[in-house]
Amino acid sequence: MKFRFLAAVVSSSLPVLLAQDPPPPPGGFTVQRVEYAAGNANGPVTWVDGVRTELDLYHPVHASPPSGWPAVLVIHGGQADRRVRFVRERCVRLARMGYVCIAYDVRGDGATVALNPPGFAATQADALRDMADAFARTPTLLPAGVTMDPARLAVTGDSQGGRHSFRAAAWSGQALPLPVGSVTRMPSIAAIAPRIAPLSVPDDAVPNDGVLANAHTVTNLWQERGGNPADPLVQLILAQDWHALRAVMAADPLIDFLPRLRSSTVPMLIGLAWNDHKHAFWPTIDALGTIPPGVTVRTLWSTSGHSSVQNAVEEEFTDDQIRRWFDRFLKGIANGIDREPPAEVAHKPVDPARHQSLASAWTHAGLDAWPPADSHGTSFWLRAGGLLATAAPTATEPGPTLRHRVAPGYVIGAFCADDRRPVLVLAQIPLVEASFLSASVGSDHELLGRSVLRVSVDSDSGEFFVAAGLYAVAPDGTSTFVSCGADGRRGSGAGRHALEIVLDDVAMVVPAGHRLRLVLRNLALEEPPGQRFIRWTPSFRDSDVTLRIDPSDAPRLELRIADLRHAMLTPRLARGSVGAGIDQPLRIEAGASLAGAPYIVLMSGSGSWPGVALPNPIAPGATLPLNLDAWTSLSSQLAGAAPFVGTIGVLDGTGTANARFVLPPLPALAPLAGLRFTFAAGGVDPSARLWASNPIEFDVLP
Repeated sequence: MKFRFLAAVVSSSLPVLLAQDPPPPPGGFTVQRVEYAAGNANGPVTWVDGVRTELDLYHPVHASPPSGWPAVLVIHGGQADRRVRFVRERCVRLARMGYVCIAYDVRGDGATVALNPPGFAATQADALRDMADAFARTPTLLPAGVTMDPARLAVTGDSQGGRHSFRAAAWSGQALPLPVGSVTRMPSIAAIAPRIAPLSVPDDAVPNDGVLANAHTVTNLWQERGGNPADPLVQLILAQDWHALRAVMAADPLIDFLPRLRSSTVPMLIGLAWNDHKHAFWPTIDALGTIPPGVTVRTLWSTSGHSSVQNAVEEEFTDDQIRRWFDRFLKGIANGIDREPPAEVAHKPVDPARHQSLASAWTHAGLDAWPPADSHGTSFWLRAGGLLATAAPTATEPGPTLRHRVAPGYVIGAFCADDRRPVLVLAQIPLVEASFLSASVGSDHELLGRSVLRVSVDSDSGEFFVAAGLYAVAPDGTSTFVSCGADGRRGSGAGRHALEIVLDDVAMVVPAGHRLRLVLRNLALEEPPGQRFIRWTPSFRDSDVTLRIDPSDAPRLELRIADLRHAMLTPRLARGSVGAGIDQPLRIEAGASLAGAPYIVLMSGSGSWPGVALPNPIAPGATLPLNLDAWTSLSSQLAGAAPFVGTIGVLDGTGTANARFVLPPLPALAPLAGLRFTFAAGGVDPSARLWASNPIEFDVLP
């Protein structure tokens, strides 16, 4: 009887889509790919300037809407091609939901190398024009009967594709810097979704007044130019003139597109990946602060890309967010994504096994700002004996000395030739470390945002470099990398120097019982599980740098930290087949402070935002992120019973609970296919304050 009632509610929650586009069937449209390549009858595509490339089109197998399907350019990363996995998967996912997707080999990559004579034009201005050319050319390349709407266009991509996306928005509707023939303007772009690409390329390369230089940028520029000492950029690298290198980048609007983006109104969904070996977070986050408040921007900090750990669950969620972003701004669907918290973060798992698993569900938090306004600075002081203490020193204490030594003849050119690989670099620049360990933290905490280490040092050289790495140490001694930063001096003098070491932004839950370990080093190593790389270009001069520990000048770590005051529900996105039967786990992770607290998991068929404001919440302004409807009433009435198994109860001693959404493969439930349900958990803490989790989105497939 309860399952008949479940099916009867369907009619009240069927999604309402814009009449212009046919709604995708449950599971999406069938997708067809059309290939333009040298090896088939279609042949390659020739851009307006005569350069040839290969191109794939993905389209729904369904009658086109009256104005044609909205179109999305999906651009691959550097030194890859249109068939790289993320491009194929994103194109298919978007085409299933009613988009024409265009993927081609960018100039200088893929098939373009063999299809064109050596030395063919491959500047950023040419690449920008190619995007406009692709949008203009696609209607003639689609099969008969398939049409594209030239007024509904978007761009997405990772890395190089992310920079292409930013440039498309920066030149949206404007004259191109290098027009050829009929391709003179970038069409108006309705939305972009760049991933793992810096918003400010100059600041990503040289973010700290010329002291720091991105080791990836430096080695990449060197290798692109073959280390040719006659090349102007190589000369700047040899001189380690990071000020001048940044100035060269900032002078080129195709490299530094941020000034143009400040006058753009194109909605941007910006994604970054934790532990991206090419790009730190904080230069992009600082650049975001310069975007005018009237521009619609949403950020998603997660994983996957540039050797950050691959996670299929997070990748699928990211692509779903991109699809919803385009649904909102290309199709006009009021799906609420522009009303949801503007910053969503996936917490880096503190458990290395969970961090490295391809299929693990990472916890998420939706925030009104990054970093959240209710996170605060908690100070720890570096003390003699390797202590990271909560009390400042009351007398002068001996500090460690970092003795930085560089093998004779090992210069920056050799570092670039070694491609900054730690196994090679550390053979020439031995690693020197000094560690400081805290006591166990007494409760679960969230590290949210950017921490800063303020120290004073005595150096025997005017050129030196100090890095700091932060780790979470489990009771069994397992150490997990949290964040890294660096500071130093170039062109200065020996003596005393005050350093401000900015540790890159992070989101991580540090459970009760863990300790924090801060490591000072002469090299900026990042060591997330399964990775090890050098973030910032080191100094190539010997130096001795001694940390001062003195009451008047105490070395202090200011952590951006907040008490864990909400639950987290995983997985963030899931799917299940009603035809095969559904048994979806729903896991609550609320932290030990909520151990024994009552909870309930509720469901909605009408989305997560604006949700329900909580009276007397643990976190100010907290909401239960689902909209009340008939499904909510049903999930409340049947809480704890099929199909809502374990959805009411009390959290265990660690603040966790496991529920399930279970549907048997009954024909009567077939009409559920195509629905999207939202789940969220809520409850009461021992002080009678209300708490709520993040939402889970669940798609019912046929």
